[in-house]
Amino acid sequence: SSTYYEKTCRHLRHARLYDFFDAIICGDMVEKGKPAPDIFLKASELAGSAPSQCIVVGDTPADVLGATAAGIPVILIPDQVPANEQTTTLSLRILPNLSCLPETLESIEKEL
Repeated sequence: SSTYYEKTCRHLRHARLYDFFDAIICGDMVEKGKPAPDIFLKASELAGSAPSQCIVVGDTPADVLGATAAGIPVILIPDQVPANEQTTTLSLRILPNLSCLPETLESIEKEL
């Protein structure tokens, strides 16, 4: 998240999602923020995976641009900013909402 670490952790704990993550990388932990690839490269490094073996799930053009610059495929779930031609072209998938994510990830896993 581009949000500060403490705030991100607070939100994840409130949503009961914190324990699902092995690592959490935030905007205050990298030199350059999105759309620079720094945050995504750091996340793949901490996950112990090559960028091409990761998937970013994002909701902003900055997520799409940063992940793409890092060599990581992106699933875009537009929130406040709708998908445009550039984000559509660069995204692996574009989903209407978060509830579609589990089925999409299963589909992608089967394709690999």
